[in-house]
Amino acid sequence: MEILLTREQSSMASTWTEKLGTFKTPEGDWIIGNIANKILGSIYDLVEEDKLYDENGELKIPEFIDSQKIAGLEDGEYLTLDEYEFIDYPVRFTKDNFEPAIHYFEEYNWDNHKNYEQAIDTLKELLSK
Repeated sequence: MEILLTREQSSMASTWTEKLGTFKTPEGDWIIGNIANKILGSIYDLVEEDKLYDENGELKIPEFIDSQKIAGLEDGEYLTLDEYEFIDYPVRFTKDNFEPAIHYFEEYNWDNHKNYEQAIDTLKELLSK
């Protein structure tokens, strides 16, 4: 998975990081979509109570749980994995038909991102390989 852009999103109840990612399928076409780190579950359910906090009273985020690499903590409670999943409706495109990717950028307002042009250049470079 190649991450093209990242932005912070929030609602009244939570804040999260959203990423725009793309990858080449085994068939040779490409998929682009909004991605997020997979959520493993609540730290309070997955870590024993006596191992939750450090000496300063801060949550201790484990490096691994059941051999799964932990990427971080989302929303102050949820352990995320070092793996991604699509969180909406990704689209397929090819190097010969790049237009669906451009429409995707526009539909999800990634074209307003300050690094939009750089992301398009990166995508074009990936397609040329």
